Amino acid sequence: MSISRLLAAVARPAAHRQTPHDLLAKTGLPLCAALVCGCTVITTTEEFQCEVDADCEARGGEFAGSICVENVCQAKPVDPIWGCIGNVEPPVSGNMDTLKSTFLDLITNKPPANATFKLCNKYDAPCDAPLGTPTMEADGSVTVTIPSELEAYLQMEGPGYYPMLAFLDHDVQAENPVVYAVPDAIVGTLATNAGVEIDETKGIVLGRLANCTGAPASGASVAIFPSDQETRFYTINNTVKADATKTDSSGNSGFVNVTPGAPQLTGYVSPGGQAYGTVSTLVRAGHITAQIVKPTPEL
Repeated sequence: MSISRLLAAVARPAAHRQTPHDLLAKTGLPLCAALVCGCTVITTTEEFQCEVDADCEARGGEFAGSICVENVCQAKPVDPIWGCIGNVEPPVSGNMDTLKSTFLDLITNKPPANATFKLCNKYDAPCDAPLGTPTMEADGSVTVTIPSELEAYLQMEGPGYYPMLAFLDHDVQAENPVVYAVPDAIVGTLATNAGVEIDETKGIVLGRLANCTGAPASGASVAIFPSDQETRFYTINNTVKADATKTDSSGNSGFVNVTPGAPQLTGYVSPGGQAYGTVSTLVRAGHITAQIVKPTPEL
C-alpha cells in the first residue's frame, strides 16, 4: 500500500476508519517504515551486542575495527596525536599557498639583522635560478605565496650568521613558523655539545618533528639515510644532547657533519617505534638545513 493511500485511509470518518495496526497488517511494514516519523527514519538497535572487543570484530562488516563499550560495539576513538598514520591524504595540487616563516636569532630571540633571502626550488640545489627575493618584516617574518605542489626553501644569509636553507611546508608551516638563525659563534658550541668538531665540508640538519596535529612531537625520534659519519642529537630543555634518544616537547632534533646531498629523514613515534613520516631534504657544505618531519601518506 502506498503512503498516499495510507494517509487517505487514516482521514476517513471514524465509522469507516481503519486503525494504523489494521493498515500495517496489510502493508506488512513497521509503523516508521511506512510513515516518516518526525522527519527522521528511526532504526532499532540491539541492546546487547558484545561482551569483549572480539565479539565486535566477529560481526564483520561495519563492525570491523570497533570496540565493545558497555555491551555495544562502537568505533574506536582516534588518537589525535598519531591516529592519522596510514590515513594521511596526499598533497593537494592546483592551489596557491601563502606561507610565513619567522626568523629569530637563536640567542637574542630577535630578527637577524641585515639578513637577505632567496626563494628557491628544492630541485635547484645551488639556487642558481631563485624564484624570488622576499624581504623580512620588522618582526622577522618572511611571507611567500607559491603553488601548492611546489617544494621550496628559503635561503637565508646574513653577516654573523651561518647560512641556512629553511624548507617550507604546505601543511604545518603555521604550527611551526619560527626558524632560528644560528650565529657563527654558536655553531662551534652546538657541535661541541654534540661531542664533535665542525667539518666545514659537511652540513648541519635541524629537524622539527611534528605529529598529526602539526604541533611539535614529544617523545619522537628521527633517523637519516644514507648514514655516514654524522652525529645525531636532540634539543632537551634548550640544550643539545647527543646522548638523548628522543625529543622533548619542543620536537627539536638534528645532525652534525652530514654529507652534502639529498638525504632522507624518517620520523618515528618513539625510539624503535612505528615510522610516521619521511621527507627528502637538501644538505649543502657549510650550511644549516631546517626541515620539518611530519606524518606523510607513504607510511
